[in-house]
Amino acid sequence: MKIGSLEFQFFFLKKKIDKIQKHLLKNKKDISNKRNFLILLSKLKKIKKYLKKREW
Repeated sequence: MKIGSLEFQFFFLKKKIDKIQKHLLKNKKDISNKRNFLILLSKLKKIKKYLKKREW
């Protein structure tokens, strides 16, 4: 698997989102990380949508 491939990016974003999500459960008032979490989540959804569309 190449580093630049969408599959790798999807996997990497998923791991990063899981890490931030755990942090946000402990620190509910951390607004900047919450914003980053939402941005990454949006990117993940776009990649997932593209991969699903590409496989058809």
